[in-house]
Amino acid sequence: MTVALDGENWMILPTPNPYAALLLEKIMMYLSQARSDGYITPIRPSTIKEFHDEIKEIPTTSWLGSPAKWVSERADVQSRLWSMAQVAIGKWRIYEEVFGEDEELRMSLAMVLDSDYYWAEFVNVNHVGEWAYHVVSRVEDALNSLRMGFGLRDGQMEVIISNNWIKDASLILGVETPETYMEYGIKVQAGSSEYIRINGFNNMVISLLTPKTRYRIRKAIKIVRGAT
Repeated sequence: MTVALDGENWMILPTPNPYAALLLEKIMMYLSQARSDGYITPIRPSTIKEFHDEIKEIPTTSWLGSPAKWVSERADVQSRLWSMAQVAIGKWRIYEEVFGEDEELRMSLAMVLDSDYYWAEFVNVNHVGEWAYHVVSRVEDALNSLRMGFGLRDGQMEVIISNNWIKDASLILGVETPETYMEYGIKVQAGSSEYIRINGFNNMVISLLTPKTRYRIRKAIKIVRGAT
């Protein structure tokens, strides 16, 4: 026998009913006592050693047969929420491309994508908006901690990449001249700087990019003839 409880709903219903939490607690106590008395043997899915069927595909719809509850029943509001989620996902991808996996950021993104808050009757703009803002702000803080400076040494342009974030950064320095385009892969440890020398120091555009998608982290800097 399988007892499946959608246990979080009592926390988010439009008018929370304290008796719902009490009922859940009573059910758990009953099952615990029934186990102690030897009437039932609760198990976890991880204890099942053999499966006769293998799941090869998870449909994109749901147990409702349609995503309408999360997408179109209140499309005016839900479309705004999904737009927020899309922005947050995009920022998260940029962050992990540069700084690697971040458990705290992933948990924040999970809060953005909690489907209960997109459900037609439970739509919660504040929840999705605040967590999306948190994700975007953390990513922007991280990217803004990356600095690019310049200098001249022995007739060569020296580019200084500084990383003031708490994690190491993997970056690409793009250097475009009228004749060529070069890229330099850089690994900048947290709280430190890396120096790259480039031949010449005029008529070039220098960009700081992510290592895979080549997303431009900040506005490119153009160095023209006669600059010092």
